Order: sequence, then C-alpha cells, then structure tokens
Amino acid sequence: MKPYWERDGIVIYHGDCLSLMKEITGGSVDAVITDPPYKEEFNHIWQPLGRESARLLKVGGSLITLCGHWQVPFVINALSESLRYWWILSMNHKTLKRLPGKWVCVQHKPALWYVKE
Repeated sequence: MKPYWERDGIVIYHGDCLSLMKEITGGSVDAVITDPPYKEEFNHIWQPLGRESARLLKVGGSLITLCGHWQVPFVINALSESLRYWWILSMNHKTLKRLPGKWVCVQHKPALWYVKE
C-alpha cells in the first residue's frame, strides 16, 4: 500500500477506505476521514466502517465521515455500534447545490464525528 501523501510523520492514503483499512495495523491511526457513496445501495458499508475504524484507531482517535442528509439517522445507529458518537459537523459548499430531481437546495454536507474511548 503506497501513501498518497507523506510528510513529517503524517501519512495520508487515498482509495477505497475498507480495502485500505484491512492493510493497516490496529491501534495505529489517529484519524479516519472518509466520504463513502451516499446511495442507499451502499448502506451496507457503515457497520464494517465502524468496526474497522474501532480496530485501527488509537484510544482518543477520531472517525469523521461525510454522509447524505437523509442518511444521518441510519449512519449514527450503524457507527454507534463500534464507536462513540461525539458531534455532527458541517462541510459547507462554496455554491448552492440543488438536489437532483428535488426542489431542495443544500449548502452543506453533514460530517459525523466519532471517537474511540
């Protein structure tokens, strides 16, 4: 597994999160930051993401994941099985985004923050 970026002891990997996580030693990661697909057909990834993050993170480490607005309750439940829910953050868009096929405009994405105690 080749790092995407590395400097001063900080290593960033870029790719399919669950595949990359399987190659990393447990208890060695400060943070997992991810943006999985939002479509309902990908909802099966949230529980494995929580389990793998709990395995990888150091005590006090964080998982921050973006998700769709409609997914927030589902994702909170799935990830809370493995990690402690801490806060909901917001990633603001520079421009107003209109949801396809809907009369709703969105200016931010929810970012859920979990910690390993």
